[in-house]
Amino acid sequence: MNFAHVTGTSVCMYWNLLHEFDPSTTALYQLNRATNWTEFTSALSLYHSASINVVYADIKGNIGYQMTGRFRIRSANHDGRYPVPGNGDYDYLGWIAFDDLPRVLNPVEGFIVTANNKGPPANYPFIITKDWEVPARAERIRQMLLNISSCGLYTLEDMKTVQLDVHANLFNRYKSILERIQPSDDISSYWRDRLLRWDAVASIGSEETSVFEVWVEQLSLMAQHGYHPSNYEFILSVFNSSNPTDIGCGMTS
Repeated sequence: MNFAHVTGTSVCMYWNLLHEFDPSTTALYQLNRATNWTEFTSALSLYHSASINVVYADIKGNIGYQMTGRFRIRSANHDGRYPVPGNGDYDYLGWIAFDDLPRVLNPVEGFIVTANNKGPPANYPFIITKDWEVPARAERIRQMLLNISSCGLYTLEDMKTVQLDVHANLFNRYKSILERIQPSDDISSYWRDRLLRWDAVASIGSEETSVFEVWVEQLSLMAQHGYHPSNYEFILSVFNSSNPTDIGCGMTS
């Protein structure tokens, strides 16, 4: 393409999916023929994009998890969320080796939960992303699995219960915000009180579910006013902060 007509600041972007060599199709072919953990991970080592979480189980009772994809090793002063000058100070330092990607086989807990939540431990030495999904779904799944069985044995009916669960666990993380809000009109007051009485079950036809989702979305938009990218965790930290000097606290008044 000819960009001779473009004026002003130029921006360079990179996406693994557009790399000239991507054996991800081969990875899927081999994955469908894997008969053990070693063959499973070997196949996924060829899966470059887009990154996905893959779980494993076999007839011997083994369970596992492997994060897939190719991730750049970034310089210490850049996490990839914002544009940076192309002066060489922020150049990539290589690729994270497949064997260094998050994985687990037969965890002590007896089960594996993955719902787009943060997978790597706090001491993980590389940056995968800073935009993990809010962990409400993962927390709910883990809670249900722990309540269903104390010995790590689960039935098909147990799994159906987990899959069909419609409890809005995210509501539990925002309820404290609702309790502190002082509505400015009768309609807002009505819905605040109604949400506080809600059982957080997002059933078909639930008006509370719709109102809650819209409210959370509007809260997240508050973070776009020059303070921080739209982020559920950031909003929670602002509203729950006990330090009035924290960045963004002025938005809550």
